[in-house]
Amino acid sequence: MTDVTLAPHAGARRIYNFPLPARVPGFGIGIAIKMAKSRGIWDEFPEGLRRRLTKAKGTFGSGYAFTKADLESISDDLWERLASEMRLDWDYA
Repeated sequence: MTDVTLAPHAGARRIYNFPLPARVPGFGIGIAIKMAKSRGIWDEFPEGLRRRLTKAKGTFGSGYAFTKADLESISDDLWERLASEMRLDWDYA
């Protein structure tokens, strides 16, 4: 018999209990990037999302609108930490 270790939420999908897309102003993106870098988690974000957030940093009018696809691109471990710190309401289905 083979030992198999399953991720705690393998195959489960996230249910977000807040409106999407969720718009964050550019200055807020800048602050979030700075905090993520200082905590050593910035490199854990998917490369494409890092590029889009960096581009949105400092844009005063538009900022960035997080979509479900953006959030789904974040690993479960990182998402659970971020959601907990930001007190976002969500669950696994």
